[in-house]
Amino acid sequence: LLFHPHLHCVVTGGALSPDGTRWIAARPDYFLPVKVLSRLFRGKFLAGLKNAFESGALTLTGRIRRITRQTVKNIMKEAGLNPGPERGEGTWDDFLKRHMDTLWQCDFLSVKSLTKAGFVDLYLLAFIHLGTRRAWISLCTAHPDSAWVTQQGRNFLMHADDVDLKPEYVQHDRDTKFTAAFDEMFEATGVTINKTVPHSPNLNAFIERFIQTAKQEVFSRFVICGEKHLNHLARELQTHYNFERSHSSREYLPPALEKEPEPVTAIKLADVACETRLGGLLKHYWRRAA
Repeated sequence: LLFHPHLHCVVTGGALSPDGTRWIAARPDYFLPVKVLSRLFRGKFLAGLKNAFESGALTLTGRIRRITRQTVKNIMKEAGLNPGPERGEGTWDDFLKRHMDTLWQCDFLSVKSLTKAGFVDLYLLAFIHLGTRRAWISLCTAHPDSAWVTQQGRNFLMHADDVDLKPEYVQHDRDTKFTAAFDEMFEATGVTINKTVPHSPNLNAFIERFIQTAKQEVFSRFVICGEKHLNHLARELQTHYNFERSHSSREYLPPALEKEPEPVTAIKLADVACETRLGGLLKHYWRRAA
């Protein structure tokens, strides 16, 4: 706290009785219970900071902006709190491993589209499964209202059921396009919605990275002309990403590949085939069957 004035007061050593009719004097050696009051104040102060931060009312300026995660951990440990997700046991790695198979992250991405009236913003809603890195992209719209967003959530649930990756948790940021109807639709099917705290894109890092990939490898390479064009690009990207594009966290196998190919000791150049999408922008190399 860069500015925290102190207020010194002189208080009486006693108090009125509960019925307000007589004065009850304190013991001669009485003083304020400093330890009790300090713990009470600390708890209320931290609770107020937490509420202000989660609601977006707390902004960090000056040197406070450079506070590190290790500093936060040290403060929690001094307060007797375990910085892990479970108080008393477990680590952050344990938490991720427990939830990766049932956790999806989602976020919006916008793309400029050329129309007769000029450029307009088209929106898509993307999901990614943390365990397999499998991705799903909605159809686009120029008007992402509550009804459209909720319908895309339903479409995603049908897709997740088809690929046997039904979510138990869906995580998203506090974008106002994620309306109460969207969350309620998921909760009605038994899915828990996990909202990230404000100004923390690193908590949604998996979907943020997928959106960056989508824009850099596909959408930024085209002058997009209308919704039909963008939907075609999104479908081609989704198929390539899930079934053809290698991923480092999966030992360079595509997210949707369930069985590793049989190893070989030698391969000839003639055995390598190449398939392309979007006019050669996306390439996929594979070994011909013997």
